[in-house]
Amino acid sequence: MKFNNLIKKILNDFTVAWNRWDFDSLEKILTPDVIIFSPKIGEIYPENKECKLVGRKNLIEYWKLYQLKYGKTHADQISFEKKGRVIKTSNKIIGQALIINEELILNEYGKIELIRYEYYAIE
Repeated sequence: MKFNNLIKKILNDFTVAWNRWDFDSLEKILTPDVIIFSPKIGEIYPENKECKLVGRKNLIEYWKLYQLKYGKTHADQISFEKKGRVIKTSNKIIGQALIINEELILNEYGKIELIRYEYYAIE
């Protein structure tokens, strides 16, 4: 039970930092060599056909460019599920008909080492 509470805290810290666009706090939650997969990466970096970035600094730079293009989006976490080291969340983007499903892998210190995003329109 305590472990689930720790996972909830990490996820909450991540969502709060995202909603504040607090890049310093986001950096602290990520490993230095974090990997992210997101279809939005290709919209920011058209030459990146794999839609993958590696490294905390690259991820933060991407999020800053994302913010410039899309504005400061905010999310409400709807649910989360943990299976081994994999955590899956579902998040509603506030003010948009959009759900983001997120897959996270945490290292042994509770830092995010992998993020995979999928976006779904809702009616």
